[in-house]
Amino acid sequence: MDNSLSFNQFHQAVLELSVFSVVDAHFLHDSKVYHHCLKAFENLNLAEETEGSKFVFFHCLPPHPPLVFNADGSFNSYQKNVKNRYREKEDYTDQVSYVNSSILMAVKNILEAVDKKPIIIIQGDHGTCSEEVYEDELKWNRVPSQSLIRERYGILNAVYSPPGYKILFEKGHTPVNSFKVVFNKLFNDSMLLDSNHYYFSNYRAPYDFQSFKLTEEEIKWGEGSRN
Repeated sequence: MDNSLSFNQFHQAVLELSVFSVVDAHFLHDSKVYHHCLKAFENLNLAEETEGSKFVFFHCLPPHPPLVFNADGSFNSYQKNVKNRYREKEDYTDQVSYVNSSILMAVKNILEAVDKKPIIIIQGDHGTCSEEVYEDELKWNRVPSQSLIRERYGILNAVYSPPGYKILFEKGHTPVNSFKVVFNKLFNDSMLLDSNHYYFSNYRAPYDFQSFKLTEEEIKWGEGSRN
């Protein structure tokens, strides 16, 4: 495992909650993010070579900015100085295209390499924020707009289960329950499901949660996006 990218989102959160938050330090150099992610995809494709039962967790910073990938996987060296990189739609969609193709290739390799079909869960941690002028959450309104909520929380949530098993998600399902539903169905577990709410906070006050319940319109919109 390559640990060259030693400064991660946890370290960033700690700094932002400390006296060092006054320092505008850029620890994540674009080229390092690029090479680290290439190495991470390489390691993901080697996961099936480990013998025995395993739980593999893979997290990739892209398609989150910085926008370091061109659509063909080459390095995007020109980073525009803009207020919100999510609004750079051509660069952003190029990065999404490469990440999507890399994930699909990894899934294909895993399905072809193992005798017992795996369980695969693919989901994002948050959506984009192109509704906002600024990418920086500190410059958002404390109470986010409904359009930002829909965009920020509209993530991919895909589950593959072995043939013969059918997993049904309840109306208004949110990803907080994805693993619990899978464990209950496939492993006969009895994990209690959490309430399907949105919870919003920003980096400066990560425990100051605001709760947003799914509306009927958003439930219908989410169901339509899955069909």
